[in-house]
Formats: sequence, C-alpha cells, structure tokens
Amino acid sequence: MLSAEVLKAFADVRAARGERRETLDLSLVGIDSAEIASVEIDDEAVEVAVVFRAQIISVERSPAGAVIRGDQAAVVATADLWTFSRALPAKGAAWTLIATDEAAESP
Repeated sequence: MLSAEVLKAFADVRAARGERRETLDLSLVGIDSAEIASVEIDDEAVEVAVVFRAQIISVERSPAGAVIRGDQAAVVATADLWTFSRALPAKGAAWTLIATDEAAESP
C-alpha cells in the first residue's frame, strides 16, 4: 500500500522512462538487514522508518537495448530508508509506505 505521493513519484519516474523508451531491469539478490531507524507516535498515527540494506542488480537500457547505466553482472549494495505509517487507533495489519529515500549512510 502506497501513499498517493509515493505512488505519483513512482509513476512519474516510470512514465518518463517510458517516454524515452528506456527500460529498467532490477533484480533483488537479497536483503542483508532491515533495521528500525526511528519511530514517531502522536495521537493520530504511528510512523516507522526502516533502513533496508540489500544487494541488487540494476541495469537501465536504451530503446535499442544498449546499457545506459548499471551492469548486468554487478551486484551492488544499497541502503534505502522507507517510512511506513499507520493511523491510530490501529485497525487490521496494514501499513502505508509514505516515503522512500537513500539511507544517510552507505552499507
């Protein structure tokens, strides 16, 4: 479940890539860790920020299939900060992804 802002950001990047007729091949090799970076609670919601450290393979290709960025043979370590939110009082188990960013420190 994505917030409207996160969904729009993902859709805008995908649409821009589509207009350029480029493709992205992204493979998750594995998740090394997921650590809670912060928790904020107020009367209306809980927000939890989680740092995901993972190994990925990412390759962007031109319309002709040439590699623009990345390397199909290189596994790259990443550290992303995802922020999840849940309204209070909590009903059910659903959380909403409200923000994504690179983590402040590298893995």
